Amino acid sequence: MTGPYRKPTMSYFIRTDIEAEIPAAALLALLDDSRDGAEDSGLYATLANRAERRVDAVLACRYAVPFAEGTVPSPVQNAAIVVFCSALYRRRGVKDGEIPFAERERETLGFLREIAAGKADLDLSLGSGKVGCIQGEGDAPEDDLRWAVANQEGL
Repeated sequence: MTGPYRKPTMSYFIRTDIEAEIPAAALLALLDDSRDGAEDSGLYATLANRAERRVDAVLACRYAVPFAEGTVPSPVQNAAIVVFCSALYRRRGVKDGEIPFAERERETLGFLREIAAGKADLDLSLGSGKVGCIQGEGDAPEDDLRWAVANQEGL
């Protein structure tokens, strides 16, 4: 690739992440444009790269992207997986209302846009171990959404 975008040394997700979302027979059919019963060469890698670039494009105004190996935050990884899965169906002409990942994609990209706008943060210190969190209006205890015995009124 040319320009300021650098391809990371590893993907934001691996094939087993996709296989956990889409059954093997359906995944093969979605990656077999020639309809010869075999996945088209290079198609998976091309679509994975596009999904990662789409996610990076949302976050590029606030974070240095692409994320390096071992530093990909969980929301970024999840977004790339969902964008990839949605793209598989979309390129087959399936309408958004019929794509099983369309709603998750909308919500996930919406959350990334909140992160890009500074309304939420990614915890970059833990790589893929912790999700982002939306910032509260203040530091008051009522804004703390962590579970504790003290905040379990009525239980």
